[in-house]
Amino acid sequence: MFFNMVLLLSAPAVTANAKIRVVAATADIGAIVTEIGRENVDVTTLLPGKMCPGHCDVNPGMMKKIEQADIVISHEWENWIRGALASTRNKSVHKVPAKTAGNWMIPQINIKAAWEIAGILASVDKVNTVRYRENLGKYIVSINYASSDISRRFRKYAGRNIISSERQKPFIEWLGLNVVSVYGAGGEPDAREIAAAISAGRNTKVALVVDNLQSGPKAGKSIADELKARRIVLTNFPDDNSYVETLRKNAELVERALK
Repeated sequence: MFFNMVLLLSAPAVTANAKIRVVAATADIGAIVTEIGRENVDVTTLLPGKMCPGHCDVNPGMMKKIEQADIVISHEWENWIRGALASTRNKSVHKVPAKTAGNWMIPQINIKAAWEIAGILASVDKVNTVRYRENLGKYIVSINYASSDISRRFRKYAGRNIISSERQKPFIEWLGLNVVSVYGAGGEPDAREIAAAISAGRNTKVALVVDNLQSGPKAGKSIADELKARRIVLTNFPDDNSYVETLRKNAELVERALK
């Protein structure tokens, strides 16, 4: 498994019984580190889940956390964290880009990311490898339980037509719903995307328009207003809650809107 592969990485060791100081660039990474590391890690998430992770002005407080970190975990697409890491004076920090591709709000992808992060933590803190494995197992069980429950509840809505933000399309399709049009691939939807979505909505009796919080919570409002359709806003990153709680919250918002 990927867990064992990551253990082969060369990484600085930490003092026995000391917590690993982990800086997570984004909330999806931070949420998993918290679940897998638990009492063995001290986690700082630089960017709150409600903010767009593609843009960030790194402030002195963020730089201080990076300077004090044992490990910084990020995705490979945040230009702002690359700049911060390049300028840090902390030469012993272990800089690790998470390789798991796809939307981490999808349970199967989140589990894959959890395996990767468990391996990253164990590569720095080999003493607690068994504990990280145990926490990983419990985390996977909680995801599978929530995933099965959500899938069961959404069977009766299978195939319902939805217009969605590009960022929410993978989650909406995971729920078993049919995305007939997307918008906002580059952020705010342009006139062409809005017109195409409205046309698709009229032709397919769309039940719902789904906005993405991090892309602009009102991006699909004009589409929903024109179609007289319901509109909801989902988050693409864990908010102040855990990943599983956020997964359930997103699903419940969709379910209530479809009833």
